[in-house]
Amino acid sequence: MSKKHEFSPVSKQVQYDRILQDTPTEFHKNLTWESVEKIHVQPIYTREDISSSSSISNSYPKKWDAGQIIALTSDKSLFMSQINQAISQEVSFLLLSLSPDFSSWEELIELLDGFQGKVWFDSSIEQVPLIPPSFYQKEYYFLTDIYRQFARNGKWYKSEIEDESQWLNIYQKAAAPIVFLDGSIYQNAGATHIEQISFCLLQLQEYLNLIPTDANNKKPKCIIRYSVGSNYFFEIAKGIALRQLVESLLTNNNYSVDIELLAEPSKRNKTATSYNVNLLRTTTEMMSAILGGADIICNHPYDLNFQESTPFSDRIARNQLFLLQQESAFSELPNPAQGSYYIEGLVAEISEKAWELFKSIELDGGWTSAFKSGKIQKMIAVSANAERLEFDQGSKVLVGTTKYQDKDSLSATALAKPILDKGDYPTINETPLAK
Repeated sequence: MSKKHEFSPVSKQVQYDRILQDTPTEFHKNLTWESVEKIHVQPIYTREDISSSSSISNSYPKKWDAGQIIALTSDKSLFMSQINQAISQEVSFLLLSLSPDFSSWEELIELLDGFQGKVWFDSSIEQVPLIPPSFYQKEYYFLTDIYRQFARNGKWYKSEIEDESQWLNIYQKAAAPIVFLDGSIYQNAGATHIEQISFCLLQLQEYLNLIPTDANNKKPKCIIRYSVGSNYFFEIAKGIALRQLVESLLTNNNYSVDIELLAEPSKRNKTATSYNVNLLRTTTEMMSAILGGADIICNHPYDLNFQESTPFSDRIARNQLFLLQQESAFSELPNPAQGSYYIEGLVAEISEKAWELFKSIELDGGWTSAFKSGKIQKMIAVSANAERLEFDQGSKVLVGTTKYQDKDSLSATALAKPILDKGDYPTINETPLAK
């Protein structure tokens, strides 16, 4: 008998029945579960669960950069020292977040001279006119997100019209125009995976609406920053779905596709005590980001949520990245999620639900209108409250906190709760924002 006919096909139902037969009764309820997004997770996935159109995009990056996010504090010497330490440890990417009063440009130019990696500046509209011309010759990217400003603070830099006009002026003058949006605010505020993707798409559409039709001949780079939580496989699927839907949105708006995804661990699930567990969480979150196809991965120090990072915690954060990149072979993975029925099934379902939510809000006036009315804030608040309820009831698994606590340490106290209500992310009150 030929090998082709040696084994009879086995249906998914037969496989499922055998799983139920071979597992103890008390485990049956854990084999299927439903996420807060109403995604029904099955015990097995087969070819029947994916369609021919749900295959993972071939635009998956061939490599990723290990980087560091450095925010300017009141201590400028510390800021410069952090940059110097990151460069000396050979990171390939820096995202520098400047305060509006930053003025040490010449010192910064000297410090960055000779650095071969990418340098991006996360800046405000107000900072752009202050940037010396010499910086533009260095091919640095200057990123500004006027809608993040509105989402975080409930108000514009100056006004909606002035901010959008200023943004468009910067876009049109740039030799390499950039559309940048910071979607990390949604995950850190408690939005679901589907909401995070949809809100990013809505925010991107707002920017695309600002660009005149005759400017479409320029090829803008689309840069999206996003946060990665602890639901390992869902986060892998989220990154893949985000890239695919951004590609679709750009194509639908007649733009060439040039996307870079910048991923970082969540700030939402880290604890002040038993902080070593934060190292485990950031490691698995970065693994999800890598497998989900992020172009750049930045890590957060384990102590970020409860104190200023130290040279030691910064170094450990970089070393976590280098261990994944250089010693764990995570830099040599050719689209590893492709072919996984489970992940491809999740990508298809998350993409479909995120696109439907995007369309419904876009037809109702878009991102800005939804934020002004409080609609987006209400959605995030509902999701965040549901997550807190799961945590308080112990049904949300956080190793070292709700599960496998060290009873002899402070991890069993209320201080060990994750920071689910981070104050600077973003306005989730249910009242409409200022127009």
